[in-house]
Amino acid sequence: MQNPFSNEHMKNYLLFYSAVILIMVLFYILNTSLNSVEAQEKKVFSTQMSSTVEEGKATPAGDADENSNKNRFKMLEKAY
Repeated sequence: MQNPFSNEHMKNYLLFYSAVILIMVLFYILNTSLNSVEAQEKKVFSTQMSSTVEEGKATPAGDADENSNKNRFKMLEKAY
């Protein structure tokens, strides 16, 4: 069996590694130059509830499914 850490094998490993990095860089350059990326709008989640008067109760805007999901999920105070 040949020594995998000889100078010839190390040179082949380094050439293979540099070829993979070069291909990744070329794909990145082509992707960014050919596809124009527009600025994405930041989504804002409103935690304020709009109240509607139904039989004297203040309920959040939406249907009954949102009311049942409200108890299951809690919004974080901070965004990480």
